[in-house]
Amino acid sequence: SLAVMAQGEDQMARTPDRVMAVCTWATTFASLAVAGLGIAVIPWALPFLYGRSYAGATAAVAIALGTAVVHMGSGPASARVSILSVRTTGLINTLWAVLVALASGTFIWWGGNAAKAAFIYLGAHVVSAVLLWLTLRRRQSMPAGMSAVLATGGGTTLVLVVLAQLRESRPAISGSLSGLLFFVTIAGLGALLFIARRQHWLPKASQLKRLLRAQWSRRRGLHA
Repeated sequence: SLAVMAQGEDQMARTPDRVMAVCTWATTFASLAVAGLGIAVIPWALPFLYGRSYAGATAAVAIALGTAVVHMGSGPASARVSILSVRTTGLINTLWAVLVALASGTFIWWGGNAAKAAFIYLGAHVVSAVLLWLTLRRRQSMPAGMSAVLATGGGTTLVLVVLAQLRESRPAISGSLSGLLFFVTIAGLGALLFIARRQHWLPKASQLKRLLRAQWSRRRGLHA
């Protein structure tokens, strides 16, 4: 998609922004689906996969999964801004690094832990995503529906992270909170699907069939 977003011809002036919006939706939807499910089951999955000694890392892992959603969701915007203004990209990346360094020196040096470190990383990514959004708005490169995708993905992610931390401090109701985490994930994905249908980003059934037939023909040709 980066090559398409780099196009600047007059006849496709809005195409790069539309590609950015669709990629933002796709990356947000996919990462939220994986991270949301992971956050919901991590209290049981982490000890099962790595042993009971890792049970105390559930809070940090939940924050890290939330960070992945913010990072992936803002990836297309970051790529687009890097094309529109290399200087702005450099400033945002520098600010991100400074924030992480200052917060780490303040909160990790004295009595820090993995959860605090992961939270600092998440906060820096949220700040970076907001700055990317502001840059695109200022340059009038924010297509319809993209703000809603970023708000839905980011809002759902923050709710999941907060609920995961609450579950860590309330083990007596961890089962109920895990169910709530699963419900919030489904609700967020449903909202993203609604946005995609409203913006006509989802491919039609006939388009998917043509794509599958083309891929099938290509595979048969390679094996022939």
